[in-house]
Amino acid sequence: MSWDKANEMQQRYSGGSSTGKFINLKDGDSFKGVFCGDPLVRQVVWNGSRTVPYDPNEHIEKDAKPKFALNVYDTEAKSMRIFEMSGTTFGELSKVHKANGETLDNIIVSVSRRGSDKSTIYWVAKVDDIGADDAAKVAEIYASDGFDLEFEFELPAGTAIGPGGIKEVEPAARVVSAETIKSGSSLF
Repeated sequence: MSWDKANEMQQRYSGGSSTGKFINLKDGDSFKGVFCGDPLVRQVVWNGSRTVPYDPNEHIEKDAKPKFALNVYDTEAKSMRIFEMSGTTFGELSKVHKANGETLDNIIVSVSRRGSDKSTIYWVAKVDDIGADDAAKVAEIYASDGFDLEFEFELPAGTAIGPGGIKEVEPAARVVSAETIKSGSSLF
């Protein structure tokens, strides 16, 4: 592996920077990206100091809350990253998904955060359509660099965490459409 490739990998996988694996927004931050693939849904609980996966043997089911994670091509970092969100934020993203014909892989979406603690509000909005060529490039990047969300969240292969704990599920197929409405964005 070359030094350039090694440095690229280090930047991609380092946390706490604008090019880390996860997108972490603070008050006033935002990002624009193209969401790819299906969401990972998992149940989590607050243990008094941090969020941990829900375990029916250790936690009360009514305390569990869903968390949603998706792969996203970050147009600023120009790489695949993971965005994890609450049910409320996912609900807003779902509205954009539905309004765009049940897909997000052909549009740029903006996510903004305002506030901190319990006063935090996320805004989710469609910014622009992307062209067929850019959608195909994003699909190619997702196919090669997209994160295996089950692995990233340390779930056994073929499982998902939901009410009642870990369950076996059918593996999700990675499908990214290259159909778009408008061309001319500069994602690369």
